Amino acid sequence: ASAATTPGKKAPEAAPRVATRVVVEKGPPSRRTLPLAEALAAASAVADAESGVAEGERRRPAMLVSGRDPAKRLTPRLHGLYLAEASTQGGRPVFKKADQEKLTLVFFNEEKGLWRFSHSLESKGDFAKAKERAEFPWKVSKAWKVFDGASSYEEDPGLRATLLDPDSLPEGVQVEVFLPPTATVAAP
Repeated sequence: ASAATTPGKKAPEAAPRVATRVVVEKGPPSRRTLPLAEALAAASAVADAESGVAEGERRRPAMLVSGRDPAKRLTPRLHGLYLAEASTQGGRPVFKKADQEKLTLVFFNEEKGLWRFSHSLESKGDFAKAKERAEFPWKVSKAWKVFDGASSYEEDPGLRATLLDPDSLPEGVQVEVFLPPTATVAAP
């Protein structure tokens, strides 16, 4: 239903949108929970500042990892927002979690033919893995296997990576990040 207007009167106009950008401020990183859109903007600004890429010059693919039971081991380590790095591994992108305290990467190991969650590209162990030669982690169709903390892996059919479209982010999603402070300012 549309709002009724009095004949001869114009409907009120929407306020003009002010263009904004996110900037990295000085200060130590902190752990905080943000709406997904804010987390993505902050993580992108931090990643661009760290890599020396001019703001807006590179739109990094981003993914959200979710679906694991919060009570299970390694859930906080796996869940979260990941952004593509400039580097590749096995001809596929490397994704870095928006957490500067506990580094978590998602990358493809060509030699073993599997996607891995690990703390480094050289690490022998992983937090989770999926033996599938998918082009991207969000295209993995097999269940991810998560390290049980002892010596084996358990399948987790709920764990999944989802490609994010910055222009159409899911509503109501909160993401924990550990990043330097950021601020939203008017664009020049």
